[in-house]
Amino acid sequence: MQTDDFWASVRKVPVKEKEQGVKRLLAMLREHRWFYWTEKVVGVLVTGYIPTGKDSKVDLGPVNTLISVNTLEGARFRVGGMTTASLSRHLFARGYLAYGCKDRKFKYGGELEYSFIPKKVHSREFPVHSLKLSHSYDVDQIGQHYLFTNPDNIFLSLKRKENDKMTYRRLTRLDYTLERAGGFSLQLGVKHEIQEPTRYLNFEDAYGHIFDNYTQAAFAIKLRYAPGESFYQTRSSRVPINMDAPVFTLSHEYGPKGMLGSDFCTNKTEFSVQKRFWFSSFGYADVLVKAARIWSRVQYPALAWVNSNLSYTIQPESFALMNPMEFATDSYVNWDLTYWGNGILFNRIPIIKYLRLREVLTFKGVYGHLCSRNNPEFHNELFRFPFDTFTRPIGDTPYMEAGIGIDNIFTILRIDYVWRLTYRDIPNVDK
Repeated sequence: MQTDDFWASVRKVPVKEKEQGVKRLLAMLREHRWFYWTEKVVGVLVTGYIPTGKDSKVDLGPVNTLISVNTLEGARFRVGGMTTASLSRHLFARGYLAYGCKDRKFKYGGELEYSFIPKKVHSREFPVHSLKLSHSYDVDQIGQHYLFTNPDNIFLSLKRKENDKMTYRRLTRLDYTLERAGGFSLQLGVKHEIQEPTRYLNFEDAYGHIFDNYTQAAFAIKLRYAPGESFYQTRSSRVPINMDAPVFTLSHEYGPKGMLGSDFCTNKTEFSVQKRFWFSSFGYADVLVKAARIWSRVQYPALAWVNSNLSYTIQPESFALMNPMEFATDSYVNWDLTYWGNGILFNRIPIIKYLRLREVLTFKGVYGHLCSRNNPEFHNELFRFPFDTFTRPIGDTPYMEAGIGIDNIFTILRIDYVWRLTYRDIPNVDK
């Protein structure tokens, strides 16, 4: 935001004449149509949104959700957008409308957010200090919640198995968020949701009673402390860049039975910590440990499901070979270890070393338990696990998987080969 004269006065080393010409070179390149449109397309792919003008008041997107495919909806089409600071620097709106060709249902979502801090472009710029009201009616993928992308991202449409473990969910939230520059953030909120069954996941108890829906509501608090955190800020999410400093997250939800029509008590705690460890020239390792516990009796969609990943993309904090709803837990501890070799092997192989490939080793696992209070085998009023989910409580042995990969392929790609280490004799699983 400073002038060229300012930068010239504070630089430790003067900029060379050739470096000064970069700005002029870019101006010349943008006069060519092929470069102009290539730059625009790449910009849209990175930000996920299409501006509607020079000082766009409304951006359209995300573009990666315009079309996707899943077993329940078939082909899914979605259009949406958000307002920018050009319209208002304090009040922001987002919304979308989606339609599934197979289930022939419209889905929608919208939010209205007031930022106490004036924004430069959009509402999710760091730091956030806002009050947000949101409401949506959409599918909920049980046991398959992606943390760093939209669940209907087109790149997630290619699956290794049918993607049908879904319900319909009406979700209303009111959230207050406060972020500090030192890395501390606080989120307070209240939520109300109505879960509705689909033809793949039904709500039926041991007496044979079939339910059209159930309601749950809760107050929520989330504390996060991440000193020295760096991330790439997009219009929809944040992508971590460095994880050298530890990141601590603690959240709790509580809602008594009867609150806003809730059919049962909600009482859930989650805690996680992640850290990067450096080994000098021997690379580094990213370590994530997460624990969760449900203290009350809940229906099966509200259990502490561990995230599985049916897509062929590498997703953090999820298991590549676990099926959705494969293991039912109301308490668990899981770990995610990734070691980056930084060329410890490939740099010692002739010719291969010039490709600048990097080694990756992963080891993930989860140890969990399902208490009798949340096991439908002991309580007839709880919904049965649908038969074709093959859901079972996890045993005394933790579920584990390991992988070996090659990173930095053409500087941007990574490929992993993953092995399932335990529970390999269960039907309908990938090993």
